[in-house]
Amino acid sequence: MKIQNVIKSVGVATIFATMLIGCGSTKVVESTTPVSSKHVEREMIDWKGASIGSPVPEWVQSAIDGNKSAFTKMPQFENKIVFIAERTGKNLNALKSWTTNVNISGAFSKSLSDFVIAKFGGEATGSPDEKDEYNSYLQELTSTFSKMEINGMMQEMDYWVKTRIIDKDAKTTEDIYQYIVVYGMGKENFALQLDRALGKVEAKNQIQAQLKADTKSAMLEAQVFAESKLGY
Repeated sequence: MKIQNVIKSVGVATIFATMLIGCGSTKVVESTTPVSSKHVEREMIDWKGASIGSPVPEWVQSAIDGNKSAFTKMPQFENKIVFIAERTGKNLNALKSWTTNVNISGAFSKSLSDFVIAKFGGEATGSPDEKDEYNSYLQELTSTFSKMEINGMMQEMDYWVKTRIIDKDAKTTEDIYQYIVVYGMGKENFALQLDRALGKVEAKNQIQAQLKADTKSAMLEAQVFAESKLGY
């Protein structure tokens, strides 16, 4: 049984199609992943389990597309906080070794800080003084989250894909690995650690107290966090 996944560029409005072909059936999963040039072709040439005929799991496509909500629907992540880490590079062994050497607590903490900035940055309203109070407290929160020591985050699953990138204009071909690792921890455990972190940042007025409460609610509601870096 031969399984092939082909991604081809047809312009700015290109559809990223993942074709899983096997046993006489074809499954197409669409996404809106952009392609930089209509003359660039991407072909998935290998993936974890390809040698034994295993198709690419749907959760991998969700991770590649940035569809974090898909993980909230997976039974294994019910009542859990999820963290998705991703690396790309030319050396698969180096990418795998990153898993054992990375400070996952630090990586997750940074994603929390980034989440707060993206969610609440620029949301200050009111008088100049009120905006200053809001922004100064937001800075305290992000600084606190970036230094959090997270306990209980465990690796749940991992996956890799190998993509061949063919640039027809430059007449170059490059093979790149994409390595995705998914971690999880109990939501109740996370909420307790979140409360301890928030307890270190005193709210001095109603504006700051509201921001503090909104931050906790938003994090628990988000449930899935992610970070992506290039490496190797």
